[in-house]
Amino acid sequence: MTAQELKKEWDKGNKIIKWTPFPVPPKEIPNFANLNQASSRMNMFKSFPGHLGAVTSIDFHPKKAIIGTSSDDKTWKLWKYPTGELLMHGEGHKDWVSSINFHPDGILLSTCGGDSTIKLWNILEEKCVHTIIDHADPVWKAKFHFQGDFMLTSSMDHSIRLYDLNNYKARMSYRAHVDSVNSINWVFMTNLFVSASADKTVSLWDLRTNICSQTYYGHSNAVNCAVANNSGTMIASCDADGIVKFWDVRMIKEINSFDECKQSANCVTFDKTGNVCAVGYDDSNIRIFISGQKSETMYKGHDDAVLDLMYDPNNGSLLSCSSDRSFKIWQ
Repeated sequence: MTAQELKKEWDKGNKIIKWTPFPVPPKEIPNFANLNQASSRMNMFKSFPGHLGAVTSIDFHPKKAIIGTSSDDKTWKLWKYPTGELLMHGEGHKDWVSSINFHPDGILLSTCGGDSTIKLWNILEEKCVHTIIDHADPVWKAKFHFQGDFMLTSSMDHSIRLYDLNNYKARMSYRAHVDSVNSINWVFMTNLFVSASADKTVSLWDLRTNICSQTYYGHSNAVNCAVANNSGTMIASCDADGIVKFWDVRMIKEINSFDECKQSANCVTFDKTGNVCAVGYDDSNIRIFISGQKSETMYKGHDDAVLDLMYDPNNGSLLSCSSDRSFKIWQ
């Protein structure tokens, strides 16, 4: 049999995977310094009893006035924003749901959780269109790239995976952490992402390689969350000891460290300017930091641990969700 005939036989029995080309980031990133920053002093505007269990994650729809929430009650829900009218209720996970994230097209959303799966849902058809079962342990986060062809996942199995959404296959597996990878967040409009791990480190990656670009050391306990500001110059991270750290990305060094609470700091987020940073804690409070410095501002209103936070990119309002089964809007 000739080489050409062998190739034909091989192709018959083996489907050739066609990979999507890696995205090309825009050459210019918007100047966020000229934007109006979110208020550092807000009041609770509205509170909604969202789920029958802890509300673990919250996200804004990219095109419509809709927010999504996920919960320990094994469900996800869509709500009209800011009225809180329930629009959709999703079931399918066999255990707690840890994260919800909208695709840039506004039609798909991802959820993941304690059953070690990632599910993709079409919200127009109101159904699950694909389930990924590659991870060996619970999955903490699933986040879409801003151009929509790729999705990152992080898991208790110590791994981060990059999925090509045009064939639902794992394109890359990123392994540098030696414990649970608790969070992943894309750096705005780039191919970079930040991970936080129970191995006490924060790492910066480029999706095109499976090599960690930088690792930031300094936490003494599990890092629960890490996120970069929109300009990609600063990373904020928080850990199970309640420590919040700010890092200079370019200099690869710690800028400041704050010990504002003896209970775990669970989540951190920047407003669109990157100047205002909100951190949610196990003591039910939200503390505000300005330009990497502490402030005296603290938002009180939840009755249990604050699990996720997100600023409204349009008007600067803050959304929070909690183990008290509620989500709140702050203005």
